Amino acid sequence: MLKQLKNVSIAVSCLFLFGCASNEIKSTPEYHNPPAAVREKMKSVMPSFEPWVAEVEQKFALISEIPAASDLDWARRLGIRNVDNIRIYRTEFFPMPQDGELLNDLELLGWGSPHEDARNMGYTIFIRPENDTQQVRVQQIAEIYLMENIGRSRFLYRTLVEQRSLDEKDRPINIEAKKLAKCAVIDGKIGFGCSVSGTKPVNHNQMEKQRQEEQKIKKEVEKAQKIEAEKEAKIKKEFSEIQKDNLLLKEIEQDKNSQKTK
Repeated sequence: MLKQLKNVSIAVSCLFLFGCASNEIKSTPEYHNPPAAVREKMKSVMPSFEPWVAEVEQKFALISEIPAASDLDWARRLGIRNVDNIRIYRTEFFPMPQDGELLNDLELLGWGSPHEDARNMGYTIFIRPENDTQQVRVQQIAEIYLMENIGRSRFLYRTLVEQRSLDEKDRPINIEAKKLAKCAVIDGKIGFGCSVSGTKPVNHNQMEKQRQEEQKIKKEVEKAQKIEAEKEAKIKKEFSEIQKDNLLLKEIEQDKNSQKTK
């Protein structure tokens, strides 16, 4: 029963959010078959790049802020699984690696430059205060959604390959994230009345209905969890009492045997 309710919850969210967007980012020849020089560079960069990203994410997550409620609402509607992990760190200076080779390589790609408006490293979003707009934030959140769907390692690999091989306007990750971000912010509201990649438009009534459905399902799931917990507690109690009875019977039997021996 509980599993069925969870499946229904996922289906409801999917139905109202863009008619269930694809998990795959549009691919390019540059990604599947990058130039030999890029492939060789990626072999040397990824072993240090991925651990560095994870280290920075964990370090700054502890001192970063929880996003605004409207941004988190957008993240949930988008379908991000680990919404509670999202953090925002506002700074003029984005973190860069200590490793000389990795530092030089990322600087050549524009990392750490004054033109870098925002960057997400795992679930931690870095953003310059002067560029801290809803449009920029939701685009970074959209990239987190894409990261979850294609996998962290693959997302990081694709990010660097695309930065090496394509202009910013031609990078599939940027294109998909911008589409989702445009859909998120309409007249100052999040997630109202737009379509992405030919999927179903979303309007206020649909969103409100989704909210009500999710609340209803949440209550039913909580009720089912409570019933299961009560059943489990009852079974444990009964089992404990049986163990006590068995122990008592064993002691009585041992006492009888002891008296017979005497």
